[in-house]
Amino acid sequence: MTQKEIETTIYKGLVRIISETNGLALIDTLELLLHDPLIESSSILKSECQDFYSSLAEFHADKIEIQELLDHPVSRAFFRFFKKFPLPYYEEHIHLTGSLDAEFLFPRIQQLLEGPNKDIYEERIKRVYGEDALPIKNLRDIDNLIRLKDGEQFKTYLKILYLAKLVLTDKKAHEDAAFHMASTLYHEYNVGSIRLKFTLNRSTSNPEEQIPGVNDISSEDVVLGLYDGFMKFKKEYPGFNFILSPSFRKEGDFFDNKRFPSKAAHFNAQVEELLGLLNKHTFLKEYVLEVDTVGDEKDLHRKAHFVEMKWGLRRLHY
Repeated sequence: MTQKEIETTIYKGLVRIISETNGLALIDTLELLLHDPLIESSSILKSECQDFYSSLAEFHADKIEIQELLDHPVSRAFFRFFKKFPLPYYEEHIHLTGSLDAEFLFPRIQQLLEGPNKDIYEERIKRVYGEDALPIKNLRDIDNLIRLKDGEQFKTYLKILYLAKLVLTDKKAHEDAAFHMASTLYHEYNVGSIRLKFTLNRSTSNPEEQIPGVNDISSEDVVLGLYDGFMKFKKEYPGFNFILSPSFRKEGDFFDNKRFPSKAAHFNAQVEELLGLLNKHTFLKEYVLEVDTVGDEKDLHRKAHFVEMKWGLRRLHY
């Protein structure tokens, strides 16, 4: 029995069981799968299902990593089930910079590293990812930089988003990013609605977060670029939908200290800008429905961290 035949048979068993017992938990579904006549008739199939059942318990006990489960034939059968599900899923919380894959990033990073500011980009990439980050020759090199390694923590995840930020410096890049994200999630993961978290303005006094060329793009470019990209995809697939959720960093040093005396002043200016955008482009009101705050949750942000944003958030609320 080939690997594909194993996955296909398990997939068929899952379809039958789930369609007949809608609402059961994963563990209950697996128990029923183990007693399915089709599975019981094959020692290979029964062994694979039993192995996954046992591995799931080991994962819950922190004895194995999640990747071991995801690589399992039963897991791939589940993925196939979810991908073919007749109703598309709602992605209720997804971030722009954390969702751009190597396929999108590689040609754009390559262009930066071959351009007139090559030395600047090389220096910034080495500073964030280390001396061994260069040269970047292919998709695999990019993928290696933007993925967490074993043992790396959330702070590292926030740090490695830098590569995506390097390419999001004009309206066209945001349009292309939105279209690529919509297409990838829709076709590969059966996601038909996206609630996208993104940054209106990346200006910061933190040198490690500073992006070359970021001051040349306006908040209007960011919002309209994302809107145009999603709408372009929506014209091809009318059932697709999206919500744009501008997000603001919690950290006190994340503001444009060259133009504003404080984080509060910069945040309030962004609030005015956002409200102005909605009045200028009324079609955005159907898609820009909320805002969010983002940052390293391990910094244990408290109410005090939001005092400077209080006035602006109240304006947006009303």
